[in-house]
Amino acid sequence: MNGPLISPDALTGLLRSIGVNTTSPRLRIAELIMTRREHLSAEQVFTVINQSRPRISRATVYNTLNLFVDRGLLQTVTSRAGVTLYDPNTEPHLHIHDIDSDTLHDIPLDMLQGFPLERIARGFKVERIDLTLRVRRSESPAEAA
Repeated sequence: MNGPLISPDALTGLLRSIGVNTTSPRLRIAELIMTRREHLSAEQVFTVINQSRPRISRATVYNTLNLFVDRGLLQTVTSRAGVTLYDPNTEPHLHIHDIDSDTLHDIPLDMLQGFPLERIARGFKVERIDLTLRVRRSESPAEAA
């Protein structure tokens, strides 16, 4: 995600605009996931959110994340290990998965400039592109250039 992240103060209005009641647990979960440039799993959200009080149940975390996906606030990405990760960047984009650090990085869709998408998807309306490049750091300086 290259643009500015949402401020914690703007989250209440955002949640209300998509028809989500703004409970304290939902606001805490939204603030955690919407103000970071990370792709977190539900378990990671549960762990981080419960480092402070009051605690939020695992069921509430999962249900809230699923609600946010249903309302278009988040999208999901499946990791190489089959774990669902929650992505706050709902604009069309690509992912690079750094295998060594097991992290995902957002790449703007315009990096596909020149890719013949219209020709490949002729007769169809593209609703979403899921493309993840799985990479490792180069061993030699020549490969990195």
